[in-house]
Amino acid sequence: MASKVIQTYHLGAERIADYCPGGHHPVHLGDIFHERYKVINKLGAGAYSIVWIVEDLHSGRFASLKIVRASALATSHERDVIRHLKRSQEGTHRNSPGREFVMEILDDFLLHGPNGVHLCIVTELLGPPIQQDPWVWEELFPGHIEEFPAIHAKKLCVQVARGLAYLHQCNIVHGDLNCGNMVLRIPGVERWTRRDIEKYFGQPDKQLPRDNQWNVIQSTSPNVPKYGVVPPDPDLLLNLCIESIENFNIKLCDFGEAFIWDGRPKDIKSHMPLDLAAPEVLLRAPLTPSIDVWALACVMFLFLDNCSLFPGDLRDHKLRSIVSSLGKLPDCLWTRWEERREYFDGDANSLWPGYTSPASRKTPNRKLLTIIPSNRMTQLEISGFVDLVSRMVCLEAETRITMDEVVRLLPKEWN
Repeated sequence: MASKVIQTYHLGAERIADYCPGGHHPVHLGDIFHERYKVINKLGAGAYSIVWIVEDLHSGRFASLKIVRASALATSHERDVIRHLKRSQEGTHRNSPGREFVMEILDDFLLHGPNGVHLCIVTELLGPPIQQDPWVWEELFPGHIEEFPAIHAKKLCVQVARGLAYLHQCNIVHGDLNCGNMVLRIPGVERWTRRDIEKYFGQPDKQLPRDNQWNVIQSTSPNVPKYGVVPPDPDLLLNLCIESIENFNIKLCDFGEAFIWDGRPKDIKSHMPLDLAAPEVLLRAPLTPSIDVWALACVMFLFLDNCSLFPGDLRDHKLRSIVSSLGKLPDCLWTRWEERREYFDGDANSLWPGYTSPASRKTPNRKLLTIIPSNRMTQLEISGFVDLVSRMVCLEAETRITMDEVVRLLPKEWN
């Protein structure tokens, strides 16, 4: 007889099977952690962690509580990073430019539970990520299919750049820049009451655990919660966060892939999304802060031209696109890429007749980045943007411009 797959049937709730030794900590509404953080509702769920809306019983402030699964504690550097960031936010870089575009760290502690020891991180309460289904943005911005209006896209470029520049000033490399880690700020949240929480997040949606036949599962295991909570619908909150261009502001979050920069390249494994990964990330070479610079160039290109800077759905296709556009990789990377022989000769000439780059009008020539003029940028903006991006995606990591230089070179009128 086949065993049943135990899971909650409601889309958006985590699998009950993930509540096991090494997995998630069982949480119920009303639970109080660290003698001060009372659980109000769920904010989001993932394989690595679950985030809850909590009320700080000491300050009366609402916040986010991220509880990381127990198995991640032994290998994660996140606690070191967020403590370093908190010291910077409260001390030497308290008033540094860009601080307002990085999530505020409020507290951290370790939680001992039936499934192990969990890292818990308390941060300011923020809104949804800008990574949403295309139809969501199309409804919010009529006439803009799968893209932000130009004024919003330019503002995003500046704010993400300033947030990264602030992190680099604090000697922190984010290491996982993507739209899921760019979250909207909630206007006036510091003055919110419980009524506001209920208005924009709704009442908690509790779901009993069910098997794959939708039968309710009765469990007395201390490893498993008595019920699941479905993350709230973000529609009302999204509307609040974008109701005016003044309200449209983001903060960088999630430091699970971040590392502290001490001047020495780090030989660590990065999980940067393929579309944003620099060659040294793709080839598992030592990493420096310049991986954030490369990723930002790809993100800005996506915001402003709604396509991938270097097309390719697989690692080798991505590398082929990079080499076809920018030329031969530095020797230390070129020799790491064993599959290069399938695409190029020793001088990086294509072995595919007539092939210069993947079928993309955006990167048609080696060592040349061009952007087709559009109504999203003026000719002067296009010229400056192409020059900026070209300096951010140098193949030699040490020759890429710094985040401070990126901020300085972005057009002032994009603020």
